Amino acid sequence: MNALLVVPLPGLRDTTPPVIERIRLTDEDSTPLDDHSSHARSRGPRREPIAVTRRLRILVRAYDQVDGTRRDRRLGLYRLGYQVVHADGAPLASQPSPVFNLLFDRLPDDPEAVGLAYAEGSQAGYSGRTIFDYIVTNQVRNGLAREAFLETNAWAPGIYRLQILAEDQAGNQARQEVILEKRPFPAEREGAARQEGRRTDGRERWSTR
Repeated sequence: MNALLVVPLPGLRDTTPPVIERIRLTDEDSTPLDDHSSHARSRGPRREPIAVTRRLRILVRAYDQVDGTRRDRRLGLYRLGYQVVHADGAPLASQPSPVFNLLFDRLPDDPEAVGLAYAEGSQAGYSGRTIFDYIVTNQVRNGLAREAFLETNAWAPGIYRLQILAEDQAGNQARQEVILEKRPFPAEREGAARQEGRRTDGRERWSTR
């Protein structure tokens, strides 16, 4: 139970939406694919989509504030999620609505949950900068915690839009978007090339060694 929602405190209002500072994508081996940071966006809109082939991790640096607090006072989020849509905005059949994997309504009884919710480099304390780097593809909600990924294997090659959503307990929401381009995995491209090279009699035009 969140006591702040049950016992209203004089002067406490929250109409301030969260702030998304940074979006990073990695492959399942944690190899960076892109850093969609505020600094990068300040140099102008990204023209090239981020190429993806297999499943991904999504890491989001974000924080919340309530009305009237200092600018350096940073609070954690209540829930974070994402949705992938086609280039025209139509949702994927496999994901008709946003997926909120991180929901801080109940603490999991699992010592590994912190490392699943927060990426390395997150920190908070009495001194120094407060940093919340969330691993949005992992599932930490309803008292459970487990590693998960954004699966892209079933996507057809083409352009997609990854929408990131960050919300506080009061329902204020921040949203950012990253453009993705699904490309075949190298082994899949090689297999397709071999299929194109087959003769009508079933024999190969070249050696497959």
